[in-house]
Amino acid sequence: MPYTKAGSVSFADIYGASQEKKMSDIREFFGITGSISLNGDLNSSAGGAIPINNPTAGGSTSMGYGVVSNGRVVTKIGTTEVITSGTSWTPRETASTVAEYSIHLIGAGASAGGSSTHQQREGWAAGGGGGGSALISMVNTDFANSSSPSATISIGAGGSSHTYIASTNSGSAGYNGGITSWVHQGSYAGNTRAYGGYRGFKSRQGPSTATSAQVTSTQLAGVACGNGSTAATSSSWGTAATGFGRAGLVPTGGSGGTGGNGPGGVVGSDGKKATGGGSPAIGILDGENGSELGGSGYNSGAVTAAPALLAEWESDVTTTQFRGGNAAIHSSGAAGTPTLAPGYGGGSGGSTSEVGAGGVRAGGQGAILVTYYGV
Repeated sequence: MPYTKAGSVSFADIYGASQEKKMSDIREFFGITGSISLNGDLNSSAGGAIPINNPTAGGSTSMGYGVVSNGRVVTKIGTTEVITSGTSWTPRETASTVAEYSIHLIGAGASAGGSSTHQQREGWAAGGGGGGSALISMVNTDFANSSSPSATISIGAGGSSHTYIASTNSGSAGYNGGITSWVHQGSYAGNTRAYGGYRGFKSRQGPSTATSAQVTSTQLAGVACGNGSTAATSSSWGTAATGFGRAGLVPTGGSGGTGGNGPGGVVGSDGKKATGGGSPAIGILDGENGSELGGSGYNSGAVTAAPALLAEWESDVTTTQFRGGNAAIHSSGAAGTPTLAPGYGGGSGGSTSEVGAGGVRAGGQGAILVTYYGV
């Protein structure tokens, strides 16, 4: 049974707040067939579009509150459209059949830090941050051309993958995820963005208490430490800064959330630790933080679960498409590259070795999901 959504689209949304209203339009909107009585079917005491009393001969009446405020139940048309490439959008469905567009942006995930340290030295690799979300609803009259809606879009690229060699001190920070954006012209013109997550860091890139503002400015303990940096910003081998998730930029009436983190931290006693990448935000729900992985020998961590999906997506997508990547460690050898790639907007997981080689996967690319509704 198609997904339905109640009370979100008004007569004015569909037909325009100031244009002339036809009786056939009103009958269609309120689901009335056959003859129509202004007083019996559409009077304001019943929540209708016009005042309770019919106009006198030669008089006039106003279609006020009901026209502007009374919502109709809308039903999903087809499946949710998942957009992962391109620079422009036009509706998949015929615009005249669409009462509302539910548009959800997800920023790209960042890549994690990767690190190889020598024996008797600690090591940490923080996962990449998850992408933010931005959710808006639009109707045809929000666009400059209501009969031919369009938008300029950009899909964020996931933070780049990278590798490290077997060494007493090798590796690098990850790479930031890209921005997913939606730009349109019209009465509701705006630039909606879902930002990509921030990179994760490797061993000796701290402090572990670094804030998202410090990560933003690429300064850790006063040392420049941008994408792919190998710079040591701390003398502590077992410390790494967090790969922070990011939020979205939404217009008035929109909503959004912040991606999960790839946590940083401190480990001692020749320990090795890595964290998974954050999962993306979905709707107003923030993404989940990656879990911490430690132990002796080789270990592989769990993927980071996504928050609850939007009900309107139904079975068109699955939670595995929005997960964060898992982490890998080896306390006495090569950890290699974590096994599973992150989903849309997911940060990748860190990799930490002891005198061994390894790698970090790319962060998950961004996406735009559009759900179409008709009356």
